[in-house]
Amino acid sequence: PFRADIVCKDTLNDTWVLIENQLERTDHTHLGQLITYAAGLDAVTIVWVAARITEEHRAALDWLNEITDEAVNFFGLEVELWRIADSPVAPKFNLVSKPNAWTKTVVAGRRQLDREMTPTDALQLEYWQGFVEFLEQTGSKLKMRAPKAHYALATGIGRSGYRLDARAYFVYGGRKIGVQLDIQPRDAEGAYDALFAQKDSIEAEIGTTLEWNKVPGQIRNSIGLYNASFDPNLREQWPDQYEWLRVHLEAFRSCFGPRVQLLGLSDRAEAAGTPSV
Repeated sequence: PFRADIVCKDTLNDTWVLIENQLERTDHTHLGQLITYAAGLDAVTIVWVAARITEEHRAALDWLNEITDEAVNFFGLEVELWRIADSPVAPKFNLVSKPNAWTKTVVAGRRQLDREMTPTDALQLEYWQGFVEFLEQTGSKLKMRAPKAHYALATGIGRSGYRLDARAYFVYGGRKIGVQLDIQPRDAEGAYDALFAQKDSIEAEIGTTLEWNKVPGQIRNSIGLYNASFDPNLREQWPDQYEWLRVHLEAFRSCFGPRVQLLGLSDRAEAAGTPSV
């Protein structure tokens, strides 16, 4: 029964972004629509833009951010029109409500702790929390998803259907760490084949041989690099492991990001009725 004004995809994590616009002060009707959007989607970012966000609605957005996990995020923006001297009028957005990433990470961790965690679960969660802190301290531009008790921690690579993983195998698959590009668009085999055709130039850019894994008939293929000289069970190695993961995640993002964007470009241009480039 509701239609968002603008619907987008966040290429960092392949989730929906819904933008609701009001050229007046916020009201309860639009707040109800935002909650309805959040209830109908597993993961979503909701942006409420208005000329003025009232104090009660700002408080409501802050409360929603506190009680929801990291999969649902609410932003409140007030829009103004600015002109400097004789310049064209331009919009200026003032952020009045946003998710508290630290709080959401704590909430996610608490929910995992509410269930019975194995020692490996607890170690995985601590490992990835430490890695996220390491990225922040080193000024890395990598934006990882919220840490969980899992062998992988993901980030986006700029296009839906593709994901870049940091991986730490505490038990499963042997004790090692690695980085991996997961390829799972609609035509996963075609996308993999297009990248495999560039194997020599890709490996030359990364600076080492990669593991190319194609499973015919499956919706997911992967390209990875792994380091078995590291054991994530050994805490004393964590700083060196974090640095290795950072360096190679950034290398994968730099190498594969532009290539992934170009996959199927001629097909998309033809479907849009425009010449390919």
